[in-house]
Amino acid sequence: MKTLEQKLNLLRKEGDSRKIKIMIMGLGSVGMYLLDYLMSSGDPDIEICVAGRNEEKMRSDVNIIRVASLIRRQNRTEIKVAGNVDFDQVSSIADCLREFQPDILVNSSRVYSGLKYGSISWNNIRAYGIWAPLAIKYIKNMMEAYEDVGSDAVVINTSYSDAVIPWLKSAGKAYPDFGSGNINHLIPRIRFSVARQFDIEDYWNIDITFATSHFHDVVISKEGQTEGVEQLISISYQGKKLEADMEKVFSECKIPMPVDGKRNMMNASSNFEIIQGILSVARGRETANI
Repeated sequence: MKTLEQKLNLLRKEGDSRKIKIMIMGLGSVGMYLLDYLMSSGDPDIEICVAGRNEEKMRSDVNIIRVASLIRRQNRTEIKVAGNVDFDQVSSIADCLREFQPDILVNSSRVYSGLKYGSISWNNIRAYGIWAPLAIKYIKNMMEAYEDVGSDAVVINTSYSDAVIPWLKSAGKAYPDFGSGNINHLIPRIRFSVARQFDIEDYWNIDITFATSHFHDVVISKEGQTEGVEQLISISYQGKKLEADMEKVFSECKIPMPVDGKRNMMNASSNFEIIQGILSVARGRETANI
């Protein structure tokens, strides 16, 4: 498996001479939102393939997005559908990768389609993260298929990445280059709160460096507190470090959120941001931040 830098260098060599291929494996709510965002970018120089278990459902969903994006005059991207891919079978995934040969591979699949694992955690016992064994199953198979076909795609994982990527690494397995998860959802909430404290209008320019566990990013998001554990976080604006009231900041991170698939707008947005950074690097733009 090549390093991320090696993969990006390969893309740099070809990024301006051909269309860049993006494959989304699993077209649930994360995949649907991501596909819609990619189509809304109006980029004629990418090609998208969606792969999953139910071809009929995927074609129906793809048709909605294609028509909707054309109504907005943003449809500039070809979409292909690879149906009836069995994520339980490494060979089935390998056949799909071999046929499309993606440059960017996004795993948004779930073992139990349509089920948000955290929604069935015990009410009185915190169960944040116990769903990692389910989250790792398909990405493990995908990475095995990835190695079998000798793919050089940049890989993005969308579920429990802070658990499954270290798990794969520790087992000596191939692993995704990027992951998205709850911490991606938490950073914007922190920005909003800090902006209110310091009366900053361009809150998007607040810089945040944050490292925490999956347990704590969920506790902060859902409960607005850290259980007294000091967090590894640095906040700055226009090069100046800000000493915010972090207890207040974290308390304001508990904001009303939907519990259904609409939450995955945030996850898909994280993946879209990563993909835009990769495309920027591939096309030789030095401003990429991924």
